[in-house]
Amino acid sequence: MVENFKVSGLKKYGLDYESLRVINPKLVYCSITGFGQNAPYSDRGGYDFVAQGVGGFMSITGEEHGSLLRAGVAMADLSKGMYATVSIMMALRHAERTGEGQQIDVSLLDTQIAMLANRGMNYLVGNVVPGRLGNHGFAKARAAHGQERIIVNCAGTGNAVKTASRDKATGETKHFPLDASNGSSRST
Repeated sequence: MVENFKVSGLKKYGLDYESLRVINPKLVYCSITGFGQNAPYSDRGGYDFVAQGVGGFMSITGEEHGSLLRAGVAMADLSKGMYATVSIMMALRHAERTGEGQQIDVSLLDTQIAMLANRGMNYLVGNVVPGRLGNHGFAKARAAHGQERIIVNCAGTGNAVKTASRDKATGETKHFPLDASNGSSRST
């Protein structure tokens, strides 16, 4: 069972985990909330935009000296769904092997913080506060709007330089590997 109510929201209907596991001990019950079952703010609803802000994602998204931006898609909602899916699959496997179900607690905030990956780890390990880098993260990258095409250029490591362009009218994408030593390109 997957539920997305505020904490204890289903208890009054007898649909909480404790009530249902009496009926089915193998029950896998996934609770998706904004802030978790036992955390500060657990009584509050969760929204993607709030999770991106509170979870730090907006502080690393956008141009270096620009304002905070949310991701162009519902990052917290999407990551929450992926974490919930993997957790449910693992719990179902456990129930199949042991006959024992379990309650899974997935929160928007927890999964959003997990999505900070190495940027969050730099803070936790080295106390380095991550900032916004725009397109200048680990690889040197830039995007430009031409008259008919959007051009994206990215240089990773060593001589790896790749350029792609997308036709604004048709959506067709072409890739142009560049030889970093002389800047020449060829279409592929």
